[in-house]
Amino acid sequence: YQRRVHGGPRMLGMLLESEADPDGAGPISIRLSMEDGEKPCHLRTSVSESSCRSLSEVDIHVILASPRPKRLRAMIPQMANFGIKQLIVTNACRTERFYLDATPLRDPDDCRQLLLQGLMQGAVDTQVPTLRVEKRLKVFLEDALDDAVGPACATTRILLHPQPDSATLAQALSSLPTERRQHPLVLAFGPEGGWVDFEVTMFESLGFTSIGLGPRILRSDVAVISALTLARALV
Repeated sequence: YQRRVHGGPRMLGMLLESEADPDGAGPISIRLSMEDGEKPCHLRTSVSESSCRSLSEVDIHVILASPRPKRLRAMIPQMANFGIKQLIVTNACRTERFYLDATPLRDPDDCRQLLLQGLMQGAVDTQVPTLRVEKRLKVFLEDALDDAVGPACATTRILLHPQPDSATLAQALSSLPTERRQHPLVLAFGPEGGWVDFEVTMFESLGFTSIGLGPRILRSDVAVISALTLARALV
């Protein structure tokens, strides 16, 4: 690999040694050699799981009704850039069923590379977000939601679906009580056509509050980035 030091020459590097606990419980030891063209530089470091946690203060879980595969591929690194803890991609009444069977969701290695791209771009968080695919939204919400994100009493759950006279996301996050600002934040984004009434009722019965992002109709990628920007700024 190559690494350019700010204000200095490009440095060539080579992985010399990598050691890990066979059981996966211990730290990983890595030895690198950096060559600047004159003198070699050797670095030995140890990375453990406890040192790879996210630097972001609040865990954010994103539930996303799958957009078109090409758009989703562009969105995954963008969401990872914000240091989210988990991305749950699901179906909805207004999504095409084949979206969940298309790339990149069917290739775990491809998904991981997209997540790593976002982390490298952000240069803050070191914990790779979890990505899971749920093809049956109703079953997931009723049977697995609490296990995936935490119970309703210990999370702040927001459904991005504007209702008449509903607050905006900025207003809702700004007015959170102090004791709830450290609770994990769960943001549910619908498809391009929005959630249908049945889905909205189902989310609200599980502790979600319907919130909007303003008067404009936004594409899913714009809505996700806007909401994550506000969330990181206000909680």
